[in-house]
Amino acid sequence: MKLVYGTKNLAKVQHMRDMLRGLDLELVSLNDVGQITVGINESGNDPLENVCIKAKAYFNVLRVPVFSCDSGLIY
Repeated sequence: MKLVYGTKNLAKVQHMRDMLRGLDLELVSLNDVGQITVGINESGNDPLENVCIKAKAYFNVLRVPVFSCDSGLIY
């Protein structure tokens, strides 16, 4: 199964590939799917809402499974 990681950060992609090693997944990044233009307004109230916004926006363009991660300061 091909899964798009909604990032262009190569270090994040490699880290996730290492974590998912052994699973029947082909993890690709936004760098691998060609030039896409998506205006994303990360207007969520927390990192979880923002990753949902990003993943849905990329899915709407690519029409393949997408996930996203976001790190944020939680206080």
